[in-house]
Amino acid sequence: MTIIDSVSYLDEYDNIFGITTENEFKERVIIVKRINKPLISKIKEWKHLRALRNYLMAHNLRIGEKGDFIFGGQDINFNAPRTINDSFLLSNLIQFSTLTLNSEFEYERNLMKDKIVKTILQPVNQISNEEISKITLDLLQEADKIKVIYNREYKFNVSGIADWNMY
Repeated sequence: MTIIDSVSYLDEYDNIFGITTENEFKERVIIVKRINKPLISKIKEWKHLRALRNYLMAHNLRIGEKGDFIFGGQDINFNAPRTINDSFLLSNLIQFSTLTLNSEFEYERNLMKDKIVKTILQPVNQISNEEISKITLDLLQEADKIKVIYNREYKFNVSGIADWNMY
């Protein structure tokens, strides 16, 4: 998920943030991007980050004309995060660049957060923990019946109502 989310973050950062920003924020966006430049540049050193995301994670079941929708069937040594430490570094770089952005626009974020909570995120009918458990178990039982029809033996290991206090 780190790789998938990072590519989405970079897309927004490069193609939305600053380009479609209102004039009143442009100077502050430029400052944030200058501060973040070392972090974002380090991320972009992984030249195949998007290709790895597309090829192995996001669109891995797509086949193109040559059998390999990105690289025409040739083998490639991805220049992208490969180890857990690479993933930690990528995650840290995204986190710190986001912190810069959030710090610069803290006042605006709080205004939007209050507006969103007051208008959009007000729960209409809140489902209880017990209802969530019942719905989940009912659906899993239905899926179990369908698995039998298709002679599948894998199992969902769930029994009873979840103890929501442990989460």
